[in-house]
Amino acid sequence: VSRLKYALIGCGRRGKVHLETATALKETFQVVAVCDAHYESAEKGADQIGVKPYSDVRKMVEREKPDICDVVVPVDLHHVVSCYLSECGIHHNVETGLA
Repeated sequence: VSRLKYALIGCGRRGKVHLETATALKETFQVVAVCDAHYESAEKGADQIGVKPYSDVRKMVEREKPDICDVVVPVDLHHVVSCYLSECGIHHNVETGLA
């Protein structure tokens, strides 16, 4: 069984936890990229696991062609990121904000 190409979008506090989990699930996921609007945050997360950092979701999708994305961005960005990934035919998980 081949692993799913996984990309993290949003590498803040919660995103780092998601990245740790995805990295631990080596039989399921091949982490291919970390993306964050703040390039320094993407770079920190990506450097920890040896993948390419991105600050532009579109470039990341075009170059890495992930099978699944984990969206851990501020709530006001959920819709735009989720719609874009849906248009690209990419499965995605969107973390919901706390109620």
